[in-house]
Amino acid sequence: MPLVGVEKKSALEFVRGSHRWPQQFRQVDFGDGRTDAIDESYESFPDIEGNRNRYEILSWDMEPGDCAIFNARTIHGGSGNLADGRELKVFNTQWLGDDVRVCFRSEGMDPDHSRLMKDLGLKPGQRIGTDTYPRFEF
Repeated sequence: MPLVGVEKKSALEFVRGSHRWPQQFRQVDFGDGRTDAIDESYESFPDIEGNRNRYEILSWDMEPGDCAIFNARTIHGGSGNLADGRELKVFNTQWLGDDVRVCFRSEGMDPDHSRLMKDLGLKPGQRIGTDTYPRFEF
């Protein structure tokens, strides 16, 4: 959810339907782009940017309070093409389904919460749910 207006050219982009693709791709660390220490059982991440015409890429102009909600398996990313004098200011939350289990991998997201999760006693295969990661019943 942007806290300032964002033009489409600067907004988060999504590859339509990619959350339903059968492949599992190697995670690239978003913070530094590293692809070392990757799990060889996963496929290389497709070159979306170099082949934009092969994909239906979605994005929108957004105003403060607009909200994009998406499946985390959806291929997504920002262009980094911010308007002059405009900083990226967003509010971000992540929600997990009951089917999500802990799985520590050598590559991960930025920020990487693996150490915190291990310190909380979470183990591979367990459901997420502690005071830090509370569960909500709907």
